[in-house]
Amino acid sequence: MPLVETDSEGEEEQLTGSGSVAPEVVEEAGEGHRLAGQSEEDPGPFLLHPRRVSPDTRMPARFIDNEDLAYVIQRYREVHDLLHTLLGMPTNMLGEVVVKWFEAVQTGLPMCILGALFGPLRLNTRSWHLLSAELIPWAVESGQNATCILNFYYEKRWEQTVESLRREIGILPPPGIQV
Repeated sequence: MPLVETDSEGEEEQLTGSGSVAPEVVEEAGEGHRLAGQSEEDPGPFLLHPRRVSPDTRMPARFIDNEDLAYVIQRYREVHDLLHTLLGMPTNMLGEVVVKWFEAVQTGLPMCILGALFGPLRLNTRSWHLLSAELIPWAVESGQNATCILNFYYEKRWEQTVESLRREIGILPPPGIQV
């Protein structure tokens, strides 16, 4: 199935969105943009971080000869940043490992599987116990329960609350623990 379509005027249009995550929102956002209902205490701005990192600042996928596969990898990289908010995970080492477990279940990509398996080697004992007892089971169940995160049209959901978007995608509420 192609990832791009041509409309009646010969213009190509991506089936899953604009190809990058809402650049017009990034330009208008200035210091940051949050989903509706997202508070200051949430894991970070939905798009922009203090270091000016957003899905739109990601470098294009390289070393991939197939255009469709390159688009899928680029989309994965853009969605990764959004997943931290949807999963309620911070961008510290423990949060990254949890996101990798979710992505590994969802995508089966080797880089996600390797990150999920070997990332915990950098965790302290307390974090490793929390990961293995609570967070991995939750991330795996959420990954199995959720619709394909790469195909979801986030660009049309900026006004939707995080909780509503989680329910629609099928992501279980994050565990009530401090990560």
